[in-house]
Amino acid sequence: MSLRTISCGHFASVDKVALSRSGKYFAVAGAPGRSLSVVNAHINRKVRSKHERDVTCVGTRTPDICPQNDSRTEVLYHSYHAAHIQRFLLESRKELVSLYMGRNYDLGCIVESPCGKLVAAGSRRGDVFMWDLSNSNKPELIWQKELFSASIHTLAFNAGSTELLIANGANQQLRWNITNDSLIDIHGNLKWPAYAFSCHPQENAFAMGGDGERVWLIDLPFKLEPEDSDTAGDGFPLSPYDLDQAGSGSDALSLRNRIYLPDVDDYRCAYLNSNAGGFVNHLHLSSDWKLLVGGEAGLEVWDLQPVRLLKQIPFPKNTSWRHISSVYQNGEFFVAYDY
Repeated sequence: MSLRTISCGHFASVDKVALSRSGKYFAVAGAPGRSLSVVNAHINRKVRSKHERDVTCVGTRTPDICPQNDSRTEVLYHSYHAAHIQRFLLESRKELVSLYMGRNYDLGCIVESPCGKLVAAGSRRGDVFMWDLSNSNKPELIWQKELFSASIHTLAFNAGSTELLIANGANQQLRWNITNDSLIDIHGNLKWPAYAFSCHPQENAFAMGGDGERVWLIDLPFKLEPEDSDTAGDGFPLSPYDLDQAGSGSDALSLRNRIYLPDVDDYRCAYLNSNAGGFVNHLHLSSDWKLLVGGEAGLEVWDLQPVRLLKQIPFPKNTSWRHISSVYQNGEFFVAYDY
């Protein structure tokens, strides 16, 4: 298992980091002057600076016809209290049609769908927006709703681009079915805020992390089994457990105090305790069931088949919040982060 990292430490006051799908470039929002910078990650050199006022949010989008072609990759960014998300082509720097919201908002996250045709954004006051970019020259705002009174912390599309996962700072997590426009509460008993989602690229499973170093693994299509069953005790091999039992106080088994499983019969979900820091604010679930966990203290890479910790990378001490972005290619995670 390989893990490559590049830091954005030469930038100050970083708000967001976004890698292109190829892993060659990353965009940094909130650099000196609170502008936008694009960096060639292969040589760690800034290739573009855009001196917009108060850039606080950034994302990337790549059309599905060219998933790793940076000539078609877009950078999307939002400035504080602007009424639109601005776009430009990463390599040619051509300006594109903006995504309009109707009035000024303060956005906290921008995500693209796996199909490349949808873009979603969440505001710091609880609004969620979605645009259809099937026609890139005429983006259409297809959904806008004030879901919460608290800031949207994270958004993620599922593998088929048919669901959007939404989490805020008030311990609420929702699944929005885009096809029939319905909202489902992931579970009200998960009594802590979620800061990160990651959906499996082919399956319906996803990971969710937040306060307390805990990472939930939801709707896994297989039983979790530890690498060394002799350390597990009775009740293994492990299976995920049902969300209805979460937080009920059931006695749990553990694998070296890292993987937990209540004694229940209905299995849908499990969680592991990460040592990546007090806040898990980045997750990446790969197609071959590797899980990258990022937090205040560092990075961890887990294999879920069987469950084992593959790698740990600590961050420098005396630092707190991290802004992390990652891609996974050919069995390797490539991670950009600030410190």
